[in-house]
Amino acid sequence: MKKLNKNFDDLTKNQALILDCLKQARQPLGAYTILKNLQSKGIRAPLQVYRALDQLADKGLVHKIESLNSWMRSDGNLSPIRSSRFWWDGLNIHPALNPERV
Repeated sequence: MKKLNKNFDDLTKNQALILDCLKQARQPLGAYTILKNLQSKGIRAPLQVYRALDQLADKGLVHKIESLNSWMRSDGNLSPIRSSRFWWDGLNIHPALNPERV
């Protein structure tokens, strides 16, 4: 199981931008959606996004949801991730039944 690297100082500019984009997202995002959202901040090519996502995944900061071909932020391990709109049990995304309690 991957452990969360709590030292965010070692993130590259692209990694920090992508992690921030995923933190603000209300749903998992595909690499091309991330690219579109961050083009104005200097990320120009899909390879930049994929490279940063792979590095963030290695650090345990993001997870890829294979069934959606999308990415979401991680809490640092493989436990369920919850937000105000959805939660992920490690296999599937579910709508939040009671967003106030999530």
